[in-house]
Amino acid sequence: MKLYEEVDKRFLTMSPHEGGSISWDVAAHQSRKNGKTNIDAGIDITDCSRKIGLEFYCSTPARFKQRVAKLENLINSLQEFHFALHEARMQNVQAILKYRRENKGERFKSKEAEMDSGE
Repeated sequence: MKLYEEVDKRFLTMSPHEGGSISWDVAAHQSRKNGKTNIDAGIDITDCSRKIGLEFYCSTPARFKQRVAKLENLINSLQEFHFALHEARMQNVQAILKYRRENKGERFKSKEAEMDSGE
């Protein structure tokens, strides 16, 4: 018997040239035979050609704690990736500006490489 269910799906970007989505589901069940309960949960992340599925099934309090720790590690890693991506972008902008100073304002061959350079 289903005790609880929650589901969500979102697109990662609205750009027509990129694809991807994240979806998750959580459901709590109770057995009709013996009354045991468990939680079935998972996250699916897709991009243009790949899919990653993470399972978070748990049937005991100890397993629940392990699954929450797994989710917290995932969230922390994604936050660190977010900050590293921004830091890499800042280093890229600084390299573009330095190049221009050293080359008297000459632009890179590709204007696309300079987009959002902070100017």
